[in-house]
Amino acid sequence: HVRQSVNIPYDEIAQRIAQVAMDRDAPIVLYCRSGRRSGIAEQTLRQLGYRQVENRGGLHDMQRSGYHTN
Repeated sequence: HVRQSVNIPYDEIAQRIAQVAMDRDAPIVLYCRSGRRSGIAEQTLRQLGYRQVENRGGLHDMQRSGYHTN
């Protein structure tokens, strides 16, 4: 789990994203175990009008990029 992140399962993202990111121009970084589910979440968010969505792939990719994990 990346520190200060919010866990929203990809199949719940459409219903729950407004609870944590009401601003559709706010940057959103996505990740999952492998990158597949975060890719699905990215497509969903773009369809909902979120413009700054970045899929960082899997958790190991995030760790290699310098994100701190618990």
